[in-house]
Amino acid sequence: MNLNPITLTFSGSDAELEEAYLQRDHDKYIWQVRIVLVLAAIFYILFGFLDVQQVPELLATFLMIRFAFFLPVVILVLCFSFTRVFVRVLQPLLVLVIMTGGGGIIMMLSLAPRPAGYAYFAGLLLVFIFGYSFGRIKFLWASLCGWSLVGLYTASALYLAETPVSVIINHNFFFITANLVGMASCYMFEYNNRKSFSISCQLENERWKARQANLELEHRVQERTAQLATINKNLRAEIEERKKVARELREIHGELELRVDARTRELVRINDELSKAKEVADQSARVKTEFLANMSHEIRTPMNAIIGMSDLALNEEITRDQRREYLDIIRISARSLLGIINDILDLSKIEAGKLDLEETAFDIGSLVESISGMFLDQINEKGLEFIIDIDEGMPERLVGDPLRLQQVLVNLTSNAVKFTDGGEITLRMEVMEESETHVTLMFQVADTGIGLDSETSAGLFDAFAQADGSTTRKYGGTGLGLTICKRIVQMMGGDITVSSTLGEGSSFTFTAPMAKDTTIPLRCPYDLPTHLKELQVLVAEGNVTLKRVLERMLISFGFGVTCCKNGMDALSLLAGKHSFDLLLVDMNLPDMDGVEMARKMSVQGGHAPHVILLDAFSSGVNLYDKGRFGIDRVVTKPLRPSTLFDAIMETFGEAVVSRDASFSDASKFTGHFGAVDGATVLLVEDNRINQMVATEILTFSGVRVEIAENGLEAIERIKEKDYDAVLMDMQMPQLDGMEATRIIRNELKYTRVPIIAMTAHAMEGDREACLDAGMDDYIPKPIDRERLMGVLSRYIGRGEPKRGGGDMPSSMMPQGQQALDVSEGVARIGGSHDIYRSIVMKFVDLYADRLGDIRGMVHTGDFTQAAYEVHAIKGASSNISANGLFASARELESILKTGLEAECLKGMDDLEEAFVGVRNAVSGL
Repeated sequence: MNLNPITLTFSGSDAELEEAYLQRDHDKYIWQVRIVLVLAAIFYILFGFLDVQQVPELLATFLMIRFAFFLPVVILVLCFSFTRVFVRVLQPLLVLVIMTGGGGIIMMLSLAPRPAGYAYFAGLLLVFIFGYSFGRIKFLWASLCGWSLVGLYTASALYLAETPVSVIINHNFFFITANLVGMASCYMFEYNNRKSFSISCQLENERWKARQANLELEHRVQERTAQLATINKNLRAEIEERKKVARELREIHGELELRVDARTRELVRINDELSKAKEVADQSARVKTEFLANMSHEIRTPMNAIIGMSDLALNEEITRDQRREYLDIIRISARSLLGIINDILDLSKIEAGKLDLEETAFDIGSLVESISGMFLDQINEKGLEFIIDIDEGMPERLVGDPLRLQQVLVNLTSNAVKFTDGGEITLRMEVMEESETHVTLMFQVADTGIGLDSETSAGLFDAFAQADGSTTRKYGGTGLGLTICKRIVQMMGGDITVSSTLGEGSSFTFTAPMAKDTTIPLRCPYDLPTHLKELQVLVAEGNVTLKRVLERMLISFGFGVTCCKNGMDALSLLAGKHSFDLLLVDMNLPDMDGVEMARKMSVQGGHAPHVILLDAFSSGVNLYDKGRFGIDRVVTKPLRPSTLFDAIMETFGEAVVSRDASFSDASKFTGHFGAVDGATVLLVEDNRINQMVATEILTFSGVRVEIAENGLEAIERIKEKDYDAVLMDMQMPQLDGMEATRIIRNELKYTRVPIIAMTAHAMEGDREACLDAGMDDYIPKPIDRERLMGVLSRYIGRGEPKRGGGDMPSSMMPQGQQALDVSEGVARIGGSHDIYRSIVMKFVDLYADRLGDIRGMVHTGDFTQAAYEVHAIKGASSNISANGLFASARELESILKTGLEAECLKGMDDLEEAFVGVRNAVSGL
């Protein structure tokens, strides 16, 4: 619809509608206009009689205005409305009527005395309303009338009458408001009226077109019908003839078609079977190849540790503590290898139907506690929170197969630890159904690890399955564990499920029906002394899950428990009226650490309860602070009920017996290779055990070793420094050995440095693939010391060290041990003085240059990164019992948060002075 928005007239392609609209408007509403004109005349005459009473002294003037000025105009327009040309001058004539009436009101308003004259103000308002509602007057004309009357009134009031300005403003406010409201309503009325008219015209036009099209279609149909009748008559005879021929053809080809259909179906069936058989064969071949390669890697990795550490343990130059460490690694690796072999044997037994479950009485609590101990080192190394949550109604002893139940729990927990780099792991046990003799348990292992998508979760319990190829490379594993778990759980009569979200974690849940052990009477697992039965415990723990478990655990001991979520709440409770006998505080509270809270509690005064600090082993709580601030004991996490109970008993003077294992001397082994003595080798290996094995072998042979965790790190190291040789593992995350070697040879153009492959793969063609990638030689795992040294000797080929270095002369290391608590440090790492000295020396080497970097950060205003570096020094110094350095680092860390450069530099001076004391103390170890 092309409608001018200002004048509200049809324009453009719709211009021809304007004339039709005006004619239709005139024909439809002419009588409405005439009636309105008659009513205007009548009301104007009636209001004239009111003028007589209002201002009798101006009667002659007002009657002249009304009857000689306005009334003739109305009557003239009314008479003219019966002519044919009225439709063309309708709007100007209606405007004339409105302007005449409004002008007369304005004249009377100006002439009438005050305040009686103001009464005509209402009359002018009526003219406004009358103008906008006048029969069929258009928006544009009504607006022109309204604004003209406003201007006319303003001019008359100002120049003809002595009207106060405030009255003029007040009247104009109402005039303008009425004018604006009238304009809007008149605009919308006329716009909608014209829009409806346009739509009705379009509809009428479409109806006309439809009628024309229908007539034409009917005509064509009639013609086509006649043609078809003629054609149909001619075809009927031809069709009859063809039917006869078709019947004969059907009889001839019928049998042939049946034979072709049958043969086609047979060929399709055979082809489908062959395709399925080929897919199964290809999939089977792929699975077998991947499983064989993966299994080769998984078996050879612990074998490498066993053989390598066995060689090292035979060396007569090592200390007793080193030999014990090597044998511990051999034991761990042997157990890992045994686990792989057991997985293969268990799966074989399950597939053959030869795996039987035992019926043995066992203690479920002891079984769960033993599982948590298996993963203590891994959990602490990653800084995870491991939580054991056992339902209060859990039976004490059950009858079943504890080894198989433990196998399932260990496998699920191992996966949770393996695939979780931060957060928490929860081992939860609940009673689902229970009778007098039987119980159905629900076990759940939940983590906050990498998680799985729905597609991967669906096939997770299939044999050899992992998330993808990179999962095996990064995390290891055969892919058999979850398959075996599912089979064992099903044999127990339960079911196992997984619920996981990618990037948020996984939760494995399984059920296990078991019988209760009724042969042994129930006993109280925790025998409390009489004086501890009313013990009141305050728990300060920020982790919601662990706080709930701790509360349940302490209540099961028979203690009264109060919990809070941070240090400030705990201090408020301790300062209150309620008295507590024991405080359990986590080292890592949301607002402060446990040592800081103990310090504030000691400063706060009053009755101080016994304090047990809950801490992960890896955080290294400083024993100096522990004794100084009244911390009675440190209990390492993950928490086990028996461990916590024993710690509480010891805190209150109840002795707990512990045992320690002895260790005997082993055989000895010697041997150095002068050709490689003093050489520097870059070891590129992601497995820590393999790193340690290779490092010890090379170090005992006089080789200095630097380690890169993956191919990308190795490339950066080679860019920065020249090495006598590179030992390159093949299977690593981010960038494997093959690709790293190609980049070093082809892109970096380092062609002289010897690169020797070390891989657990022993498949045909592996050696050729390594040489094709640009490597110089190939050493399979497990590493054979003699072969490794022989290969290095061949490529390095020198009897003297290439680089100097060695140990620092004793004259350069001043004596003194005041900066180190040696007895405490040696006790912390298990009693080995040599290992402690090695750790402290590594600490000094690591942070010798770092202090200068931190000072540079302070000068440039990078206080956040400086605080991060100082925090690392604080934790490490605590672990080696460098108490003075720990205190200086802690103080500087607090100062860095203020951002005051002068104070920070003073703190740096204290830190460097304490570090020099530690470095000097190394010479006396």
